Amino acid sequence: MSKKNKVMHLSSNSGLYPNKFVPDYSEFVMNNIKGSVHHFYYVGDGIGIEKHQKWRVYNNSFMSGIKLLICMCFYDLIVFHSIPSAKVTLILAFFIKYFKKCDLVVWGGEIHHQAVRKAGIRECLLPYFNKQFIKGCKGYITYIKEDFDYIKNNINPKAKWLDLGGFYPSNILKSSISNSYAEKVTDEAINILVGVSALKRNNHFEIIDTLGKSFSHECKIHIPLSYGDKEYAYQVEKYAKEILGEKNVYAIYEHVDYATYLDFLKTIDIAVFSHEGQQGMGNIRNLIGMGKTVYLNPKSVTWSYLYNLGFEIYDYKTMKDFDFYISEKNIEIARKEFSFESTLTTQIKYYTFN
Repeated sequence: MSKKNKVMHLSSNSGLYPNKFVPDYSEFVMNNIKGSVHHFYYVGDGIGIEKHQKWRVYNNSFMSGIKLLICMCFYDLIVFHSIPSAKVTLILAFFIKYFKKCDLVVWGGEIHHQAVRKAGIRECLLPYFNKQFIKGCKGYITYIKEDFDYIKNNINPKAKWLDLGGFYPSNILKSSISNSYAEKVTDEAINILVGVSALKRNNHFEIIDTLGKSFSHECKIHIPLSYGDKEYAYQVEKYAKEILGEKNVYAIYEHVDYATYLDFLKTIDIAVFSHEGQQGMGNIRNLIGMGKTVYLNPKSVTWSYLYNLGFEIYDYKTMKDFDFYISEKNIEIARKEFSFESTLTTQIKYYTFN
């Protein structure tokens, strides 16, 4: 019997900033990938992940960085689900290049949004150490080719591209979703989703202005603002109500479970996103899999990715009459590209290397 690879997963979690992806991913791995052994490590605290399997938590400190570095020596593969906290990164950035297999899940923000926000020494040094950390990894897990190309051309010329599909469960299209796209809750109003979080790179104000130019229908504008900058979130809500009318705007601040959010997405007729980087892909994949009408920024890597797969998508600046329809073409492509089976096959191969 061949030896099973030991895989260490490292991410962050806290009661204040709960991890939305990795805990569910740990269940996906434990239940479906049997040819390797997986242990999940979190920097922060264990609030919200108590029900999950085989995890350990380290606090955010330099000592934790040293302890995690020692742990890494006992694994065949280390998967970083994001750049670690600043203190842990400062430790690992010096040594990660010496490990044979360290791979990083690329979200986009770690390579496109590393601007220095203050003049302090810490704020000046952190982008440097983040870059060294990224450079020290060997493989980069992303299905966005533009993000990988940026890393290869600007950070690590020896980078290896690892396209493992949607990777996280939230990016995998459930067959029940694509088969029930017509189950829209009866509602005379047109339901429009704007953005995915309270981050400025969602470009909410620009979308709101675009909607305001031809806002003549009875519409409900839903704006998810539960994650990100709270002050910015309140500014977005206030501006949206000024331009689109207070009774038409529904700002979403509460956190809901994944199943509840999918039910909410079924009620959406039109979704509008203006970000340029990789963001909200779980939302976008599921909306497209339901056949919903999706407007995007044509300058974004999301647009390039979906357009190259053959999906019908639209430039958000061309939105005028709020027309929408169910796209059978998008549903069929999504069933093939975003399926559980295709993602599982790819990941089993990734984790059972020799």
